[in-house]
Amino acid sequence: MLGLDDTSLYGRPSLIDGHIEDIYAENGFVVVKDEEYAKLENPAMGTTFELNDNRGVIVGVAKVPASGLFGIPTLYTTFSRAVQYIPSMRYTVSFILIEPRSDAAIPHIQDEIHRLGYDAVTEQGLIGSAMLVDAAMIQGGHESRAEGSRTAQDLRVCVRIARGA
Repeated sequence: MLGLDDTSLYGRPSLIDGHIEDIYAENGFVVVKDEEYAKLENPAMGTTFELNDNRGVIVGVAKVPASGLFGIPTLYTTFSRAVQYIPSMRYTVSFILIEPRSDAAIPHIQDEIHRLGYDAVTEQGLIGSAMLVDAAMIQGGHESRAEGSRTAQDLRVCVRIARGA
């Protein structure tokens, strides 16, 4: 599940059925029609489902490109609803996407975020970190890592800096 910014719906998927504004409806979710779609029993518009003891309603069907660092989310909703639906955890935000005005601004942004105690990496840095973590998880997490490499724990809260297309 991916929670979109409640106001802007930034990062919203392209819909092949429905209207993105309907995501604001009570319990509204957009489902992604991908290889996981059949596992959800091919939900159609208006299909209701339960997620962590909460009711959800499909208000849109999306098609998204098969890309991205963490795979394709199967469900989209608003951020505030996503936080209500997921089990309470210490960290509920995986990353925050920032688009700098220019590449020259990236070092300053990273410095300010580091000053606040968070990790700030560019898209390439995050991809490299995730590859280290994936390799560690595949191998059981017990091998020695290069000094300075990130662990899954480190990636819980970070900022991803990316340039727009």
